[in-house]
Amino acid sequence: NVENTPALRANIIDKVHPGSDGSLWFGSSRGLTRYQDGQWTGIELQPGRDVAVAALANDIDGQLLAGTDRGLYRIDAAGVQVLGLRDRPVGAIARNGSTVYAASNREVHEINGENARAHPLPGGDNAPTVTALWAAPEGLYAGTRRGIFQLDDTRWVVPDWAVPLAQHRIEALYRDSDGNLWIGTTEGAWRFHPRRGLEPCLTASLPGTAWIASFFEDREGNLWIGSLTHSLA
Repeated sequence: NVENTPALRANIIDKVHPGSDGSLWFGSSRGLTRYQDGQWTGIELQPGRDVAVAALANDIDGQLLAGTDRGLYRIDAAGVQVLGLRDRPVGAIARNGSTVYAASNREVHEINGENARAHPLPGGDNAPTVTALWAAPEGLYAGTRRGIFQLDDTRWVVPDWAVPLAQHRIEALYRDSDGNLWIGTTEGAWRFHPRRGLEPCLTASLPGTAWIASFFEDREGNLWIGSLTHSLA
C-alpha cells in the first residue's frame, strides 16, 4: 500500500509506465513520480506548479516522454526539458524511430529533432479530439472521440475496416505480437487483424458496456486490459 507515499502526491494514478532501466513511472493530475530500487522520487516538471500527466512513452534512447496539460516533456539524466507544445495539452504520444507524435486537441504534431509539423484532423472546428495514438508500419493511427483515422503521408483517412467505429469514442490503441490492433472504446473492446478483419471482443468480464482505457502485453504474451468500469481483465 503506497497511499501515504509523499512523492506520489496523488491517490488517483492515471498512467503507469515501465522505464527502459527497470523503473516504474506514475502519472497523475498532480505530476510525475519514479519508483526505482525501492525509492520514490517526485519529478518537478514546472517549478512550484502541479502538472497533470496524461501520457507516457519511451524515447528512442529509452528516456521518458511525458504528455501533460502544459506540453510535451523529456526526462533524462540531464533533467527535464520541454520537447514541444509548451503550455498546450498533450493527451497521447506515439513514437516511430526518432519521430515522436503528440496529440493536442484536434491535431497531431510530428516532431523529429528540431523539425516539427502539425497534422490537423479534418473538419476544422468540428474535428474530433484525438484521444489515442499508435505508430504502426502501415502508418500512424489516431483514435478520436468519433472513430479512428490513419495518417497517409500528410492526409488523414478513415480505413475501410474502421468505418463501423465512426461513432465510437476511442480510448486506447495497442498492437500485440500477433499483429492484432486492439481498440478500447467507451463501449467495449474491439480487435482488428488484416486477415480476419474487425471484431468485437466481448466476455463475461468485459461486456459491451465496459469502458476500456488501456492494453498491455506481458513477456509471456498475455494481454492485460484495463477498464474504468470493470477493473482489470
